[in-house]
Amino acid sequence: MPTDSLFSKQANVMDNLSTTAKECTDPMSIKGKGSVKASKRNTKRRDANSLLPDGVGARFQNELLAIIEGKQDFKSQYLREEILTKYLDSKQVPVAVRKEAAIQKWLASERNNAKTNDRLFNEAIMGETDFGFATYVELRARIRSIILSIIGKAPGTYGITNHTSGASTRIKRGAMAPYLKFQGGAHCSLSAVPYWKDYTLCSGIRSDSVGTGFVILCPVGQRMYDQELLQMDSSIMFTVPKKSDIDRVACKEPEINMLLQRCLGKQIRKSLKVVGIDLRDQSINRKLASEAYQRGLATVDLSAASDSITRQLVIELLPAKWWLDLACLRVDSTIITDSSGGEYLHTLEMFSSMGNGFTFELESLLFYAITRATQELLLEAGFPVNDKTISVYGDDIICACTMVKPLANVLGFFRIQNEY
Repeated sequence: MPTDSLFSKQANVMDNLSTTAKECTDPMSIKGKGSVKASKRNTKRRDANSLLPDGVGARFQNELLAIIEGKQDFKSQYLREEILTKYLDSKQVPVAVRKEAAIQKWLASERNNAKTNDRLFNEAIMGETDFGFATYVELRARIRSIILSIIGKAPGTYGITNHTSGASTRIKRGAMAPYLKFQGGAHCSLSAVPYWKDYTLCSGIRSDSVGTGFVILCPVGQRMYDQELLQMDSSIMFTVPKKSDIDRVACKEPEINMLLQRCLGKQIRKSLKVVGIDLRDQSINRKLASEAYQRGLATVDLSAASDSITRQLVIELLPAKWWLDLACLRVDSTIITDSSGGEYLHTLEMFSSMGNGFTFELESLLFYAITRATQELLLEAGFPVNDKTISVYGDDIICACTMVKPLANVLGFFRIQNEY
């Protein structure tokens, strides 16, 4: 499909990219506009991917493996299997190969998500699945009840937040990104515009009062709602290094969407803390993992968990107003660059990708509610649960060993890949 036809909805964005985006990402262009003085330092980005001399990488691997060669204990075998999985050497696996492998894996997840969306829609009508300790209708009702008790019927007042240093569809990732996102025309999806207007008009936030230092780049007294908005209804896919043979997929979102997404994410995070799930403290899960053997706990390893949270799953489990707000602040498509350099638009079957400002909090909420609902229904049905501890940090779940198999069946029903 020709590239031009794909961007018809974003024509006004592309018309301005040659001027607005270039102006916003080039520190030299800001000079003389009353925002900030241009730095005299060399602004050329350095490439950290320096290649080692031929043979050094292979020699390093061989010598490293020789240290543990011949040892048959579990720790040595596990170390031998895992120690080089994140060793990146483009001479062994080229960057383009790692990137293409990541995109193809992501697209395969999306094909599964499409089937899951259809199946969950039909299941919502029929509700015939029986897990042995509860039916799907009973399980769904319990999950909904738990989620409602945690986050309430609707989001509260959007609190003040700020832009991050992460990349958006318009601004490159970097230390200056939070400031540059306030300059020029900001990218925003059409569905998020009313939320942005309410957020800025109701709060009356001055752009020079959001976080420390914004006064440097934003004229004193200027308000956030004065910033021009450019319609951008899609994210842009990119990859980052993950393992030696495959990258990780993420998506750059429009910056206004990202800021508002973070507002909802912070509300979910705060609500989860009330029930003992602190998403600012990963040490809780680490401590429980170290005590797992003595206490009869297990860690449930989820694969590509955030990419498996489908649109229909969120519709089924969240209160209506929460779903509506989250749905309006997400984007429903992403722009993918294929191996030949061509671009095409992909409609998302997942609810939100890595890069979305509420993905981490949303997946934590869903996995906690699913795990807790499974535990409660198991106990009510008379099944043994040796420990009532539940801890969740993103896709890292810790629960009783005796409930791992039924939980795995439930997660598998939602097509969330897991190993136990």
